[in-house]
Amino acid sequence: MMPQDCPPMPPDESWMATYGDAVTLLMAFFVLLMSFAKVDLEVFDAVSNGIGEHMAKEDRKSEKDHLTKAMKIMMVSEGADQVAKIATDSEGSLTIELDTGAFFKPGSAELAEQAYPFMKALYEEVASPLYKQFNINVEGHTDDEPMSSLRYPSNWELSSNRAATVVRFIISESQNDTRIDFNGQKYGVEANRLRATGYAHTQPKVPNRDASGVAIRENMITNRRVVIRINKKTNFNKVKIPKFRRKVKKAEIELETGTKSAGLINPPTATKDGFENKLERHGLETIQNNKIDNIKAAQLAEVTKQGMDHKSVLTKTNFSMN
Repeated sequence: MMPQDCPPMPPDESWMATYGDAVTLLMAFFVLLMSFAKVDLEVFDAVSNGIGEHMAKEDRKSEKDHLTKAMKIMMVSEGADQVAKIATDSEGSLTIELDTGAFFKPGSAELAEQAYPFMKALYEEVASPLYKQFNINVEGHTDDEPMSSLRYPSNWELSSNRAATVVRFIISESQNDTRIDFNGQKYGVEANRLRATGYAHTQPKVPNRDASGVAIRENMITNRRVVIRINKKTNFNKVKIPKFRRKVKKAEIELETGTKSAGLINPPTATKDGFENKLERHGLETIQNNKIDNIKAAQLAEVTKQGMDHKSVLTKTNFSMN
């Protein structure tokens, strides 16, 4: 009789437990690593767009892409495409460069009359709740021609004031904007999303003068500009106090306030019994001291009297001897 063939042994899969543990540990490590990392929203959008384009085979547009397209259409409709240029800087920010000769009065930080319609249209685009994650940094630049006036002693004041003028315009429009979208979100730009910076002549796009030091007027006009940078880089980090610290601080304030109020309303007073005991004890001490003083005074008087009598007898004796 032929022996029966043994059934094949199942494959050894004991290594799967070790492999699963290793993968779980790696996942936990990267999750922990990401929890400490600060996400750059600009890079995140770029990576997301790249994944959507190359892997999902779809053209995904981010908020910045929509804003860029809307800004280009607005510039053409306002007829400002010759004096306002839109581009992207090395950090991925949307930049709008304004020619100060067309938007500001000469040698001043006051907006020119023809600048108001464009600035209004610019605000209408950035005020949408769709772009509430974006921040606006306004930079003022000048040429190297010295500036000297009572209001603007140097190019620093002129460039800073021009940047601040744009910021104040956006703030003013936001305060007067009462619109609310269908999600209940208010239109406008919060003040902590804005920043104004003056660079004077320190960051020229092109040289202001040639090798011999002669001014190049075309380059000077190019360098006199205001740059608006729109990105998701945070301008203001709100301090977040943990709840338990807020409670402790509140309790300390209430305790301190209550102690001061009690000190003002009910000043510390001694009890009646304590006061009477102190008064009685003080009275007994005073009486005892007075008794001692009287005894000492009587003794001193007696000694003085004896001394006077002794001196009198001595005087008479001496007189009789002479």
